Amino acid sequence: MESAPVVRVTVVDPAAGRSQRFLVRADAGPATLDPAAQVALDADDPAAGGLTLELDTATVEEVRGGLLTGSQAVMSGRVRIIGGAWADLNPVATAALHQGTPPGQPGVPAGPDVVAVLGAPNDVRGNLSVMAAGRTTHAAVLAGRTGAALVLTGGTGRHFNPTGQPHWVYCRDHLARRDLLGVPVLACLDSRHTYEDLLLLREVTTRHRIRSTVLVTSDYHEPRVRYLAGLVLPGAVVHGISHPELTGEHLARLRAHERTALGQVVAAALLFGPDRLLAPPARTDLGWAVRWTP
Repeated sequence: MESAPVVRVTVVDPAAGRSQRFLVRADAGPATLDPAAQVALDADDPAAGGLTLELDTATVEEVRGGLLTGSQAVMSGRVRIIGGAWADLNPVATAALHQGTPPGQPGVPAGPDVVAVLGAPNDVRGNLSVMAAGRTTHAAVLAGRTGAALVLTGGTGRHFNPTGQPHWVYCRDHLARRDLLGVPVLACLDSRHTYEDLLLLREVTTRHRIRSTVLVTSDYHEPRVRYLAGLVLPGAVVHGISHPELTGEHLARLRAHERTALGQVVAAALLFGPDRLLAPPARTDLGWAVRWTP
């Protein structure tokens, strides 16, 4: 296993014209970004080699104040990485995953309470991508076989669903056309990204006292889901499925995206700890399920 990298954090205060630097050992938990709780990093310290995460004091205060999440800060470009690429932080996730259950083990439990399908792209007409259709069908069949309730995820977002309807609506319709809606649907989550999938799902499982949850996603997406589940939904089993219909070129692009995205969520966790919902989610009774909206 690769050793976790040493990451230097530089917090810039533009108004004061100065910066504060900290050394974060990436396997030692999130940084506090608090000068009173950190030892300032000497410019000549040999441990200063490696990666640097740079952000300003306004970003730190906005995350602390609940105006944006750590992941939003990183993915919006308000945190820069210097001396490498985001994927260079992936050994941190690898170390965290090795502390838990190795990929593929122990498999799907015999009788989970809930099977949640994580959203994937649909087009402007609501047609599900190969990934979304495969995940949704697999989750419904798995829920039916094991007696679990189903949770559908995915709201709207430019990067995965550019329509006016939530992604889960198209997943439900996909299942209805295939007579796969015989299983009870516990909840539909208007989530906008993977982190929000899991944060809203945590709200659902807490309210319903769910003991066993299976997360269905694609195999290329599995490492990021497992890392995030370890942060906010420990104990959930991540079940990654393959998509033989994808070309090698398409799959390579998806894997490259995942390497970058995983590094970004690692950076956010190192700087700020796990994301949290910025406001209590709203709940709407649909009659056949409950809709959760962040």
